[in-house]
Amino acid sequence: MLATASCLPLRQVKVYSPRQARREDFAARMSAVLGFSVEPSADPEDAVGGTDLVIVATNTGPAGGAAYRGEWAEPGQCVVSIGSTNPRLRELNARTFTRADQIVVDASADQVAEESGDVIALLRDPVGRDRWQANVTQLAAIVKNGIETPRQGGIRLFKSVGSAAQDLVAARLAIQAATAAGRGRQAGALTSPKFFLS
Repeated sequence: MLATASCLPLRQVKVYSPRQARREDFAARMSAVLGFSVEPSADPEDAVGGTDLVIVATNTGPAGGAAYRGEWAEPGQCVVSIGSTNPRLRELNARTFTRADQIVVDASADQVAEESGDVIALLRDPVGRDRWQANVTQLAAIVKNGIETPRQGGIRLFKSVGSAAQDLVAARLAIQAATAAGRGRQAGALTSPKFFLS
């Protein structure tokens, strides 16, 4: 949430967790940090209703269903999903993908289709498979021409499985910020390349 707040002028935040104590504790801590009230919600659909940005950062585990349902998506929303990062984890239902006007991923479409339990479930359905294949074509156009804003009121979905490139960029930015602030110290041998003989 702090990363989001550093990039966007947040005015209202709602948070949901199935565990009451966790959502209330998180809301209280974030309210103090952000300087405005973060509201805990007892209902997931209520938590995402009337918002511009929905961040789904959870998973229901191998035995669970989806934590977020595409039926809840509203015109103009952007849904960011970062929880289903291996074939056993679920976060989004198939309707989330089929309702989206634009789907953006952080790795190749083939890699996401192998690693995300959400996309694996999507591909079991003919409609979902067709939607995903159409998105592969759209992704190629995005790489070539840049991301275009979807039609007015369109729903945008960002599905992340994580990639080493993101970690490297984040590490570089952290090092640059620390160096500029005169903080931290050189790790020396810890960060030098190691070679092992078999």
